This record gives sequence, structure tokens and C-alpha cells, in this order.
Amino acid sequence: MRRIRLTATLTAALLLLAGCGAQQGANEGNQQHKEPEQAQQQPEPETSERGNLVKHIGDTAYIYADTSKKTEWARWTVTNITLDAPCTNEYAEPSENGHMVVMDVTAQTTKDLPTDQPLYLGALGAWQYVLKDGTISNAPVQGSASTMCLPQADMLPDTIGTASKAQGKLVFDLPTTDGYLVYKDVDATGWEYPLS
Repeated sequence: MRRIRLTATLTAALLLLAGCGAQQGANEGNQQHKEPEQAQQQPEPETSERGNLVKHIGDTAYIYADTSKKTEWARWTVTNITLDAPCTNEYAEPSENGHMVVMDVTAQTTKDLPTDQPLYLGALGAWQYVLKDGTISNAPVQGSASTMCLPQADMLPDTIGTASKAQGKLVFDLPTTDGYLVYKDVDATGWEYPLS
């Protein structure tokens, strides 16, 4: 007899729960139809007073074929920046401007990057230094001292061709360490890395 009462009690409880679920489903069906929320728009990238995209350690920078941003050509990430870095090459020369700054970079290009337009991330002349007050430094940021600072095997290649990956270091010879390193691709917006 006890077993029958227990079974009846469990059955009643299950029916009650099923009824609650059905009622909740019915209530949901009676609610006004809601339009799905629009996808959240990506925030506008931070730009400097000079119109460059501001990047920090760990941020990824991209180059696209055009402003639609549908076809990626290249990307890179600065993984570390060392201020007043020691030079380890046996033929190292003293800094000409006062401070050696080393940037660790990983980079890759896609198969869509035109073969006649490699990524010039490590090339001399692609970078400039802007002092904290916004003045562009006249001192060359890359020269004899910066190219001789580290062993060649540690350096990022000057150019990175189509469908390739690379990693390495860039060395800059700077007059101060509280300004901004700026990379400008020929036909693209610049990317700016604050050092302080």
C-alpha cells in the first residue's frame, strides 16, 4: 500500500511540473515577438592626434586590400618592447641618439598579398619617431648602431613576402623613450606605438 501511495505522489508531482512547464511555454508563446538585437558594432579603433591607429603590446595590426576590410593582406603583433636594451652583437656600436629600444614582433602575410608588394615591416625607413610633444624626430631611428646591435639571426626580416610568417626583433636608436614609434605603410594609415 505504501508503494502505491508513493507512486501516486510521484506521478502527481511530475504532472504538476509538466503543467508548469507547459504553462511557461504557453506564456512565452503569448509574449510579443521581439526582433533580435542588432549585432553590437565594433568600437572605432583608437587614433592618435596624428591620425595613426594606436597600438600597444599584444595588439594585432592589420593591412587589408581596401577599405572594405574583406581581404586581409598582412598582420603583425608587437609582443614586447624593451627600453634601453643592451646590445649583444660582438660588433655592436654605441647608440648615436642615446637609447636603444628593441621591439619583438610576430608577423604573417596571406596568399592575397600581391607578390610585388611585400610587407616592409623590418625595412630601414619604414619607421619614424615622434617625440612626446608631437615633434617628428630628425634623428634617423634606424642606422648603423641599431642594425649592428643584435645578431642578424635575431632580427625580423626586412621584407616579408606573400603567404609567409616571420618573427624577430626590430632595433631603434632613439633620442628619448617617452615618445611614439610610428610605422607607415606606403598606401595605408600609420600605426603608432606609445613607449611610455
